[in-house]
Amino acid sequence: MKKILILSILLIYLLTGCSGNKNYTEEKYNLQVDGGTIYGTLTIPKGSGEFPVAIIHAGSGPTDRDGNSNIAGDNNSLKMTAEALGEAGIASIRY
Repeated sequence: MKKILILSILLIYLLTGCSGNKNYTEEKYNLQVDGGTIYGTLTIPKGSGEFPVAIIHAGSGPTDRDGNSNIAGDNNSLKMTAEALGEAGIASIRY
């Protein structure tokens, strides 16, 4: 399953051009809720109009919103997923 996810991310990245010119922007997006704050990152494609939005939830345990953890190490898998979605014209919020 992990191999399929990594290959999918790589394929999306390759199909969107792999260029240094990002077609998206990223910004911190912190949501105040009862009892605290949910810390997130919003990735938005450049351009105007409405975009579909994906919600990327890191899951339980020590994994951060970028997909890194003390157990699996720093791999930025969720960050790369958000970037590939942004290049494909899909906004995302990851937390």
